[in-house]
This record gives sequence, C-alpha cells and structure tokens, in this order.
Amino acid sequence: MNFLDKAIAVISPRTALKRVRSRAVLDVMDKHFSSRKFEAAARGRRANGWPIYDGSANSETYGVLPTLRARARHMVQNNAYAQKAIKAITNNTVGAGIIPQPVSVSGSNKAKLKKIKAKWKQWADKKHCDFAGQHTFYGLQKLVMRTVAESGECLVLKRRTGKYKLQLQVIEPDFLDSSRDTRGATGDYVTQGVAFNKDGQRTGYWIYDRHPGEYGAYESKFRPASDVIHVYEILRPGQVRGVPFGISSLLRLKDYDDYEDAEIVRQKIAACFAAFVQDSDPSSSLGTGSSNDEDLLEKLEPGVIEYLPPGKTVTFANPPTTSNYDGFSRKILQGIAAGYGITYECLTGDLSNVNFSSGRMGWLEMARQLTDWQYNMMIPLLCDDVWSWFMDHATVTEGIKSDDIDVSWTPPRREMIDPKKETEALILLCRAGFQSWSETVRGMGYDPEAVMAEIQKDNALMDQFGFSFDSDGRKELVLKATAPAKEDTGKSS
Repeated sequence: MNFLDKAIAVISPRTALKRVRSRAVLDVMDKHFSSRKFEAAARGRRANGWPIYDGSANSETYGVLPTLRARARHMVQNNAYAQKAIKAITNNTVGAGIIPQPVSVSGSNKAKLKKIKAKWKQWADKKHCDFAGQHTFYGLQKLVMRTVAESGECLVLKRRTGKYKLQLQVIEPDFLDSSRDTRGATGDYVTQGVAFNKDGQRTGYWIYDRHPGEYGAYESKFRPASDVIHVYEILRPGQVRGVPFGISSLLRLKDYDDYEDAEIVRQKIAACFAAFVQDSDPSSSLGTGSSNDEDLLEKLEPGVIEYLPPGKTVTFANPPTTSNYDGFSRKILQGIAAGYGITYECLTGDLSNVNFSSGRMGWLEMARQLTDWQYNMMIPLLCDDVWSWFMDHATVTEGIKSDDIDVSWTPPRREMIDPKKETEALILLCRAGFQSWSETVRGMGYDPEAVMAEIQKDNALMDQFGFSFDSDGRKELVLKATAPAKEDTGKSS
C-alpha cells in the first residue's frame, strides 16, 4: 500500500481494503490485455523515439519534396554507389528501349498494321520526335526513367510544332508548381500543382515555362491533363507526387560516404609513417635556431642510420586500425542496394562470393523488380499515352483510324547467365506448349514478325547460293521425308 492507502486504513480499514482490491484487479486486467496487443503498437521504453504519423501520402510529401530531390541528386553527383544504382535501374528497365508491337484485334488489317509500323518507325526512330531535337523516342524513355529514379517523377508535355507535328518535351518535376494547393467552391481542388475535379479525377497541371531554379521570376500556367504525362512510382493509393528511389537508404549512404572518407584519411596518415623527436632535456637548444638544428634528421630514407644527440628520443606514430572493414562495408552496401531495389552485386560489381546458382537467384529477384517498373509504371503511364498521342496524330495527318488496333510493348531482352541451359529451357517450354514461339521471341527483345521475315529472307538466300546450315529447320524435315523406309525382316528385336 502507498502512503494514502495507509492513512485511509487508520480511519476506515474497509475503504482502504476496497482500494487495494480494486487496484489489484486493474493490474491483472492490464497485464491480460497488454499481452494481446501488437508489440509494434505498444508504448514504452522500447518504442521511445519511434515516430507515429498517420497522415496521407500527399501530406507526407508536402513541403519536403524539394529537399528530397536535392539530396538525392547530390548523392548521385558525388557518390559512386548512388550513381551506379541510378544507372543500373535505368539501363536494366529501359535499356535500348521498350518497343511497341501493334496488333489487329480482328486479325484482318495487315495492310493497316504495316502502314502504322512504318509511320511509327519514321517518327520514333528519329530525333524529330524530341522537342529538344536530341533523342529518339527510346532515348526519351531512358531520360524519363533516369529522372524518375533520381528525382522521383518526370513530366512529358505534348507539343505541336508546325502543322499537326507531334513532339515530346521531357521536363523535371521542379517545373510543377507545388505552391498551388487550393480548394475551389465547386468541389474542385489543386494538390501540389496537380488539379482535380470534384470527383477526384485529374484535370490538369500548373507548370512553369522555365526551370524555377534558374534566375528570374516565373509564373506557372495551367495545362490540361490531356497534354501532360506524369510518370512516377505509385506506392500508396491517392498518391499525387513521386519520391526519389532509394530514399530509405539516403541517410545510410551519406553516413557510409563520410565513413569511407575518414577511412581514406586514416590510411593516408598511416602511409606517412610519421616520427616525432622528443627532447628529454628541457635545456636543449632544439628549435632555438642554433647550428645543432641543421644536423637533425628531418626525413626518413631507406637504409638510413642516424645517431641522435644525447637527450633525444624518437616516437613513431601509431594510427588506429579498423577491424572487419570489408564485412562492415558489405553489410552497409547490402542495405543500400535493398533500398534502391537492386542486388548488392549490381550496386558494387563485387562477384567474389557468387556462384551460378546464387547469381541466378539474385538476378531473378531483381528481374521481378524491373518487371514491376516496366509493366506497372513505364508502359501504362508513359508508353500507352504516347502511343495514344501518336495514333491521334496519325489519324489527323494520314487518315489512319485506330479502331481495331491494339498495341503490346516488349521490354529489352535480358542477357542469359548460361545461354546453353536457358536456351534449352525455352525450347522445352515451346515444345510443351506452355509458351508460344512469338512470346519467346518477344521476351528476348525482338519482333516475331520481323524475325520470321528475316528467316524467310535468309532461307531464300541459302537456296539461291546452294548452302544448307544447321540453323535451317527445313533441312531436318527434308531428310525425314526422303529417308528410305526400314525393311520389315519379321524378326523381333
């Protein structure tokens, strides 16, 4: 009992007993229910300093996106690992380009498909599709993907120059006026520069004419959503703006960068092999400018034997050593790679602990992440919208109607770790009917119709010059057809 209970017990023992009994019951109930709670939701010493914030995806990014972008860009510019992570994500997601394959829904419009393919090649494979005149469409894909990985999001504007001439302008997310954050009287609203109607559908964007980081004051102008493509990784429902890749690793990467710098300085100090001359006799004339100073050795050279005057001792520097530097660095870099969604080997190029099985398992896991970026971000948010713009442009300029025409996109092919084994696996999949030949060819980054036309052309050339290679599939069929039938001897085998 506490002091108050003891005082009450002197006056009214029954009341004091009730207080003690009630407190005991409450303690039991508290222990009972606390054991059923989620540990992660508990409040106590272990959870001290653990922030609790249940804001929306947009309230979390409000006001901090410029800081996140600036720090992410700084790390890419000054840290080799951050730069390698962004390059690896860009090159493996887009590579040489995500290529379209127009298809006819009814399968009867081959002439129209041929015309569309020719117009697309003429537009997308040339630099005039770029408003800046520097990239083909596939180069713009790579630029968009790099901007998304480094800055969190990217904007593509539809520009019309001349008569019905379609061009794409890629701009950084800094152009989006984040200060526009209002609520209209009719229910429409603007969140961080993105406008919505009362039903929550995007209606447009408030975009600066020039980069706000340049000199001068600029005003943002409204652009309809039909003329803007906004590409970013959507991580939460209702998320309006994107965040840079690897933000969960940025602070760790900065600390590791400082740690590496300190380790380099330590090694430089150790390489100097510094020596300090101590004077045990305070009355010595060392450093007083006397002639004895000229006789003292100030540099160490190989094979030198120097006799010091009486009272002089030499102490060599003993810089501190760092134990388990390799193991510690590996663990830190593994965490940084996980934050970016790539493997440790891809981030560092260190293949010392990799065999075929472990390398393939790591590559397959990374390939799933790449597939997510390709099919859940780049294709639906960028490629499909650009294709829609292109077909509208073709309809106006060439009279090509987009009805009955669909499109599929083929990401860049992935290099095989063991071509022999993996090719045999693809052959088995095709022969068993689990995967079509066209799907296999698309998975390798090629157009099935273009490959078939090329094979047909090669076969015609081989027939013309009288050659027959093992790659000619007709060779085996001819041999089987012309082979003499085996005589039936009547003998059982």
